[in-house]
Amino acid sequence: MNCPFSVLFDSLIFGGEVFYLVLKTILVVIVKMIGALFPRKRKSVTGQIVVVTGAGHGIGKELAIQLSELGCIVVCVDLKQENNNKTAEFINMKYNSKRAFPFVMDVSSRDQVMTVSQNIMETVGNVDILINNAGILPAQPILTVNPDEVVEVINVNLLANFWTVLAFLPSMVKRNKGHIVGISSLAGLSGLANKSPYSASKFGIAGKNN
Repeated sequence: MNCPFSVLFDSLIFGGEVFYLVLKTILVVIVKMIGALFPRKRKSVTGQIVVVTGAGHGIGKELAIQLSELGCIVVCVDLKQENNNKTAEFINMKYNSKRAFPFVMDVSSRDQVMTVSQNIMETVGNVDILINNAGILPAQPILTVNPDEVVEVINVNLLANFWTVLAFLPSMVKRNKGHIVGISSLAGLSGLANKSPYSASKFGIAGKNN
């Protein structure tokens, strides 16, 4: 039999969470309405140096291409050299100019991140925008998941975000200029079946970004 005080406490907690959710929703709607009525002037990123990890395929590739269209100098970073080179070559051929620079990097290796990032800054210049996009997505039930895969997912999807920030943030702070983006996922808000390590890594990114 449940204690009356326990039931009351649970009800208060639930009511508080509902109130918080409703209040947060109202505030978001108000902010969006204000933004629609008084739109902010879009900031130009022309000429800014942007690092995109995982630029060899998928979202990373599309980000690199879209950023180049906005006039950015794009540093394409990926573990797979062939795919990464293709992204950079596509951008450079499209604009008939050196607008993309490919660098091979294993983002899960802190030492390699530090070494390659230094090479990037010496070769291309100080980085204005860092987009941590690289990620892997193994899918297995938790009871059959390979422990090594769990470690790899956390290293690539989450810890790499810390290594790249440690590599590029100091120069941003010194220049009082820079933006850092971490690509998360809906899996960082709600768990996914057979993708526990991936969800855990994306929850971690959401926590880090916030």
